[in-house]
Amino acid sequence: MLPVTDRYLILSHKKREDTYVMDKEGGVFNPRTSEQLLIPKKWKSKLKAYGDMTAASHYGELLPWNEVKKDILNKSVLTVIDLETGLQFQAQRRAGKYHADVQPLTKSDTKIMKQIYNGKWSWKRKAILVEKDGRYYAASMQGMPHGGDGIPGNGFSGHFCIHFLDSLTHGSRNKDPEHHLMIYKAAGKLDTYFKSVTPHELVDSFIGAVNAREPHILSQCFLDLRHVRLLEMQKELPNIQVFRRVSKYTKKKDMTNVLTAEIPVEIRMERKGKRTETVKMVFHVGRNTKQSPWKIINIK
Repeated sequence: MLPVTDRYLILSHKKREDTYVMDKEGGVFNPRTSEQLLIPKKWKSKLKAYGDMTAASHYGELLPWNEVKKDILNKSVLTVIDLETGLQFQAQRRAGKYHADVQPLTKSDTKIMKQIYNGKWSWKRKAILVEKDGRYYAASMQGMPHGGDGIPGNGFSGHFCIHFLDSLTHGSRNKDPEHHLMIYKAAGKLDTYFKSVTPHELVDSFIGAVNAREPHILSQCFLDLRHVRLLEMQKELPNIQVFRRVSKYTKKKDMTNVLTAEIPVEIRMERKGKRTETVKMVFHVGRNTKQSPWKIINIK
């Protein structure tokens, strides 16, 4: 079975290029057959080292908001870098107690930010790096102007939000699950995140991955990477515009000593060309031992 990974190896010979999947230990897999290639141990170690070095330059530091806000003070100018496209723009922190309320610095910066969102403002969370004084922080932003304040002449009406690890929303003062998924993505530590999630956090991660249209993150929610429900959702992702939990969880039980659980939720779903609907889903989650990570076993 292919590992869930963000590392790939491209081998070029003359005019031919072959792409292989690589795990974090330097193991190499053929994506067509899912078989692992047998390579000498020393080369496996070198590939691991190259992969680690590349990841260190690509991702940001995973630091909590209480630490980051000491470096990114109000009125600080920072650089926002979209992890997927590499597009970047300058912005200024204008306010925000539990996360950063930010604005593009100039009209040109607003144009680049809108380009990152394919020319249309959106509440969709995106994994970003925030650069300040040579340090790169893992973060998440949404792309919808809202609220008050404004930098004259920047063409942006309101502000947008940037969340860091342990940031809270200003309304409910809760962590935003989808923002935190993107933060861990920006840090290259999604595997670390999924090793420690609770059953309810796992369900919210699935919902966030669908809403953000992130097939790679969706795979990390499931025990069986060939599960029919996973394959169905991955196929449907391009058509889903909104996928949000609208029900509240019932009183959360202590899951310390249990290995399986069923979690019912109601989801508001909007798909291209179809009416908005509310669907009921029951997530069957489980783990092999009390030390194992929780995974989705089935969805009814």
